[in-house]
Amino acid sequence: MTDSDYVRARARRRRHLHQRQTVIFGVLLLALLGVLLVAWLMWFGVLPTPFARDFNSPPPDESTTLACPPDGAVTVPYSEITASVYNSTNRAGLAGGVAQSLTSVGIVVNQTGNWDELVLGPGFMRTGVNGLEEAYTLLQSFPGMMVTKDAREDALVDIVLGSDFQSVGDLTAVGVGVPIPVPPSCLPASEQTTAPAETPTAPPAEASQP
Repeated sequence: MTDSDYVRARARRRRHLHQRQTVIFGVLLLALLGVLLVAWLMWFGVLPTPFARDFNSPPPDESTTLACPPDGAVTVPYSEITASVYNSTNRAGLAGGVAQSLTSVGIVVNQTGNWDELVLGPGFMRTGVNGLEEAYTLLQSFPGMMVTKDAREDALVDIVLGSDFQSVGDLTAVGVGVPIPVPPSCLPASEQTTAPAETPTAPPAEASQP
């Protein structure tokens, strides 16, 4: 083999090696992007997470946790409401669809994501003492849910979608300044045991979501 043949053979081996490396790195990069995409979709609740779905949480006990609206409470403008929506089921896209319905009428959606356990029934709302009017305004479009209270000081309302939840009611049918009826079995906020504010398994924000 002449020197020129040796040089050409060596160049061919290098090209072949570079091609193999390019293919390998390309496949690894595509696989990594795929994993990141799936993780991103789970993070924002578009895809259901395989974790924290083996336990069922019954709906809150109405006799002890249903918080009454404040005295003289009336429905408030949607522009004054900020809510977070959590999907406790394995139905992908549930929280995102509800969030889109809320934002379409001017409600601010703080975040969406997955609740850390399955909630039986239609679900529930959770807020602090300063968000009860906002929660009861939303409740008009979420039949079957109940409002519970925790120790948070702001008016943020958490909407937790349960196993029986189907869809949001007609949000445009809810007027402003309409008196809110008091549920017969609720407890006034001053008499209710206040639970600590719960931190769900959820992303800090959701782009379009689950």
